Amino acid sequence: MNINDFPSITFSYFDTTINKIDDFLRVFFKEKIENNKTIISRVKSNEFKALSECCLKAQQSYNIGSYEALFYNPSICKDKTIMISNLTDGWFTLCNVISHNLECSYYLFTIDDRVSSEPSNSFRYVNKDVERVVYSMKDGKWIFYSEGVPLFFEDEKNYKKRIIKERLTKQILIEYCNLLGLRVDENGFWFPVTESLMVKNPF
Repeated sequence: MNINDFPSITFSYFDTTINKIDDFLRVFFKEKIENNKTIISRVKSNEFKALSECCLKAQQSYNIGSYEALFYNPSICKDKTIMISNLTDGWFTLCNVISHNLECSYYLFTIDDRVSSEPSNSFRYVNKDVERVVYSMKDGKWIFYSEGVPLFFEDEKNYKKRIIKERLTKQILIEYCNLLGLRVDENGFWFPVTESLMVKNPF
């Protein structure tokens, strides 16, 4: 699997370990786990591909039967904790809960090259009281939006381009990810180095 297998991919990167996230979520969802309203489990590497592809396909279809998230360490950047959700918005409310309680930062990326619908390329950075949001999307017409202080990896010249859809593109976001050590353009980024963590909230 690679970034070109899906027309749009949303994922998060957390500046903390998968074990800390696991420990926190088991406490945070304790009552729901006991009442079988939340399932938290470890996923073997050989099961990961099917689950991650299901999450990414659900992002395209808006058709979900439960809230699901996979946390894993990519095989080519083992120190990074990545989350893929089946929600189109990347389950950013869960991202916020993790970030706030573990006092860690996170990035949320949507990398989109759809040409037949209304694409939306974006990234969000959250760290305590600091938030940075940039997006370029087509909602009838093209819209570009930027809020917060630019981050070290951003090339602000892009945001001044006359053609709005060119201000934040798939390739620009891939370059941003690379500068963060997230090699999203390599197949190994989309596979775990070891067991992953699955969080599932059935309806």
